[in-house]
Amino acid sequence: MGQQLPDGVAVTGDLSGAIGYSPEAGVLGLVGSGESRRDHSGAPPIRLASARLLLDGDSIHLQPSEFQAAAKPRWRRRNTSGARKP
Repeated sequence: MGQQLPDGVAVTGDLSGAIGYSPEAGVLGLVGSGESRRDHSGAPPIRLASARLLLDGDSIHLQPSEFQAAAKPRWRRRNTSGARKP
């Protein structure tokens, strides 16, 4: 439909469903996927066991879905002052 993902965003998985368009209502439809994954540079990946997207005019709604997100890396504070900790 002419839409592109923002730079640095990648989505993998298969979609199936129906999408329609009318000048009055815009884009309407429901699409679903099996297992899918969303990657965004600088963020942990998100995996969805299954997902259903409702397209309603200018809105896209992700219906309740089970997902798994990778943990953020833990940051360690470095002692850069040269002083030793007791």
